[in-house]
Amino acid sequence: MNIHNKVLPADRNLAYQLEECSIACLRNAYVYRMTGDRETAARWMEEARRCERDLDKLIQKKQERDRLEEVVKDLKARGILCEIVRRSIG
Repeated sequence: MNIHNKVLPADRNLAYQLEECSIACLRNAYVYRMTGDRETAARWMEEARRCERDLDKLIQKKQERDRLEEVVKDLKARGILCEIVRRSIG
């Protein structure tokens, strides 16, 4: 998966690390499963799922920010001073 444009620039390094971690965990799970150690393989699979959940959170964070930016553009187009709204929320 190309995550470069799916996460915020500040989150890219973490996203790359999570992606690599997930891949490494899946490799380890495969190796342990092939050697018959189902318990260890299951632990590696759970770790891969954790990495994927964390990566999904970063992707969702960017999607939410993108939606907010669209709302801001729409408000500006309507002549609403969204800077005031932003300051009162933040």
